[in-house]
Amino acid sequence: MPWGTHFCHFYRDRSDLLEIVVPYFRTGVDDNEFCLWLTWEPADAVVARQELRRAFVDADRQLDAGGIEIVPCNEWYLSDGEFDPERVIAGWGERLGRALTRGYAGMRVHANEGWLTRKTWDAFAKYEQTLNDSLAGQRMIVLCTYPLEESSGTEIFDVARTHQFTIARRGGGWEVMETVDLIAAKAEIQRLNRELEERVQTRTRELAAANEALREGEELYRILTENSNDIVTLHEVDGRRVYLSPSYVRLLGEVPATRFGGIHPEDLPAVEGMWDRVVGGEKVLVTFRHAHLDGSWRWLENWGTLVRYQGRPHVLTVARDITERKRLEDEVHQAQKMEAVGRLAGGVAHDFNNLLTAIIGYSQLVLYDLPADSTAAADVGEIRLAAERARGVTRQLLAFSRRQVLQPKVVDVCEVVRGIERMLRLLLREDIHFEVRTCGRPLRVHVDPIQIDQLLMNMVVNARDATGPGGRIVVEAGFPDAAALHGTVPEYVKPADYARIVVSDTGSGMTAETAARVFEPFFTTKPSAIGTGLGLSTVYGIVKQSGGYVWVQSQPGKGATFTVLLPITAAKEERAPEAVVPPRQRLQGISVVVVEDEDVVRHFVVDTLRRSGVDVLDFATPGEAMAVLDDPSRGVDVLITDVILPGMSGPELVERIRPRRPDLPVVYMSGYTAEEAAFTDLLRRTPVLEKPFGAEDLLDRVSAAGA
Repeated sequence: MPWGTHFCHFYRDRSDLLEIVVPYFRTGVDDNEFCLWLTWEPADAVVARQELRRAFVDADRQLDAGGIEIVPCNEWYLSDGEFDPERVIAGWGERLGRALTRGYAGMRVHANEGWLTRKTWDAFAKYEQTLNDSLAGQRMIVLCTYPLEESSGTEIFDVARTHQFTIARRGGGWEVMETVDLIAAKAEIQRLNRELEERVQTRTRELAAANEALREGEELYRILTENSNDIVTLHEVDGRRVYLSPSYVRLLGEVPATRFGGIHPEDLPAVEGMWDRVVGGEKVLVTFRHAHLDGSWRWLENWGTLVRYQGRPHVLTVARDITERKRLEDEVHQAQKMEAVGRLAGGVAHDFNNLLTAIIGYSQLVLYDLPADSTAAADVGEIRLAAERARGVTRQLLAFSRRQVLQPKVVDVCEVVRGIERMLRLLLREDIHFEVRTCGRPLRVHVDPIQIDQLLMNMVVNARDATGPGGRIVVEAGFPDAAALHGTVPEYVKPADYARIVVSDTGSGMTAETAARVFEPFFTTKPSAIGTGLGLSTVYGIVKQSGGYVWVQSQPGKGATFTVLLPITAAKEERAPEAVVPPRQRLQGISVVVVEDEDVVRHFVVDTLRRSGVDVLDFATPGEAMAVLDDPSRGVDVLITDVILPGMSGPELVERIRPRRPDLPVVYMSGYTAEEAAFTDLLRRTPVLEKPFGAEDLLDRVSAAGA
């Protein structure tokens, strides 16, 4: 509306009045106008302030700064109990002058003129004419509102004619009509009255449909909240609980007495911080542990946000039980950690084996040159024994890291267990009761039987160390009973037919934290002088490399049960042929090419062969060796090569020279690194010197290759 506008609005009730006044003031505030609200019942000063707060985010700031002012009408409208129009208009002019001085674009006034319907028409007309004259040329817009319940039809029409414009409801919304349009509006009223009854009937039908939709919505809401596994809560910002979904009791067993009741003490600061952030307006996701009625802890993922309910801010939270997901995530993380540690262990074992090769080999060479009864020979013998013990440690590391080249065959698990029973009994004290149980039918698996022997010995030794006098250790081998395994098999075990090996004891048991780390290399609860922490990690590596699964169940004071599952095969059982060891042939005068990039290993091999009269050419890289191997005039009787070499692998070197030397015997040296996995099948078919090896091993293998 332009400046100087004077218009009116008739209202039925307070909501009708506020529906016009509040947007009217909002526009003024947005345009940097000073707003003056002269209140009269039913919209008194308190109600006016409340409605402004609902309508404007910064209502209090506007009121405090003076951009909006609320004045009860009796401060201006009455003088000695009588209405004084000049006093009112003068007061408005004074307020306008202040507003313009303070930088406002103009002034917007709402005057509730309920008193006029109780005055004479002459007094009213004089007031309205004076007001119209005072508005001319002023930066002021005035809205006058009148209650319909106190006005007759004639009064309504006459009041409207004294204003420039009138606000009226038409077609469900508000419209502004100029005074000249009111005559047509009067005729329109008659038509609207005829339509009113039809609208009432239509509205009645609509309300009935709305009530039905509301009933259906409430039923849907009830179904969703009562059957959802998510926990929905609604709190006031001070913590008072407004709503709690039935799923709370179903998932956690009982309702806590306080807002943060049942939350794990370690997670409480995070939950309290989430609450403060949500109250501050953020949307927050937090994960925490909550107590269950059965004494366990459940993991909850909780999403919180600030909402408005019944006109006030509330904290809405939706929590989901993720206990099972957390357990699976922990298992994946543990598997990833074990894999990473396995790679590290394999790398350490490989490098250490190179050093042990030199230590074991040179100690043998020194012993050859020393009198058997000399002190020096005894000292060197101790060095060799220590190196042999170190070789056992590296073999365990390789087993854990799954870097060994296994020699699998089809064997009966029950037969393997029965075959090692006597050896297992020798490992135990006499005060421990030991029992072996096997099934009556064959259970064939494709594994390396030597590795299974090692697996059983490590698990039995671990059980022995945890079992006191009078304790009991049981080894079982058989087909797993589905009923017996119900609820005990981890979810990551793929469905298949398995042979089961179980080693259980009545020892001290272990906590859940210890059980979670029991297969880690170098982790042990024993004194450092007793255990290396490699026994169970070796078990883990053997089982994984054999395509199986292993896990432990234990509680403090209730012993432990280790379960191994190995996939059953339909292939027939293999019987190993009798080993034939050829006698060491004379090595004098044969020609050998050695390719090894580790200097300490290469020097030992060369020294050992030359002491036996072998003509040796040694090279650190395959490229250097190719020059000799490609020369047909150079006689070469045996090629000794490491599997992994710089620039070219040992098998690739052999493949290149085969067209020119198809019958050349080859002996591979292997430290079983991760890179050698690609040559597993080849190494199973070809003579392999497993690092660390000694002088006798080297000479026997070269002799057999050259035979």
